[in-house]
Amino acid sequence: MGKMARFGRLCKACLALLLIFSLGSGSRKFDGVNDILGPENARPYSALPVTACAWIQYQLAKSTGVVIAFYSDADAFKKLWISVAHNGDDSYSVSVCSQGSFSSSSCASYNSGGIPYGVWHHVCGQWVSNSERHVWVDGVLEDSDTTSVNAGVLNRTVVGRKGAAPTNFYDSVIAQLAVWDDELSEGEIVGLSQGANPMGVGPTDLVAYWPLWGLDSEEIDLSGQFGSLTVDGATVHESGPPVLLPSVDGSMGGFGR
Repeated sequence: MGKMARFGRLCKACLALLLIFSLGSGSRKFDGVNDILGPENARPYSALPVTACAWIQYQLAKSTGVVIAFYSDADAFKKLWISVAHNGDDSYSVSVCSQGSFSSSSCASYNSGGIPYGVWHHVCGQWVSNSERHVWVDGVLEDSDTTSVNAGVLNRTVVGRKGAAPTNFYDSVIAQLAVWDDELSEGEIVGLSQGANPMGVGPTDLVAYWPLWGLDSEEIDLSGQFGSLTVDGATVHESGPPVLLPSVDGSMGGFGR
């Protein structure tokens, strides 16, 4: 990336920070029909391991869909994704999945009961290698999967849909979406689930951070590393999760390495 391009992105990030201090935090609401952010013609991470985290809030008695997916434009079956579902009976599931072909896919999955909708939850997916993936919910490692699945080289990113195909659209609220080019530690993920700002967690490995504040037609990347997400239909939601705002030097959170 050229110096001028990165400087421009950082300037937009600074402007967004000034606005958010004035307006407060927000989030993006997806309709489950065709709302997405992106797709972008790149992926933020260089290679596995990679960690992706977000805050989610179920807005309907039954909610389902994909939070974020990294996929290949050359092979529709090759992808990594995080999916969530609220089943209408105060039970929900979160899955962190890899797919390498039509018949080769596997997920680390967590299912729970007693969680009402309308409450913020923090979810993380980790793809450590082709044969290791983890799902974290509210700071707890809930499941791991060691099935070998090679998704290959992925070159696209989309929020709210399962890759290129118009399927598994997300139908609730997402905020504070971030990606790290590494495997975050337990302490770092716990910190995020307790409200630490992503800019203060593993900052040297933070490669994308979209607060999803709903301030513009593009969702700014405050990391300054990847780029903005194009908004395609996802509407602004009035409230956001309990996350600290970043300090001027981006260090708020206290979990930097």
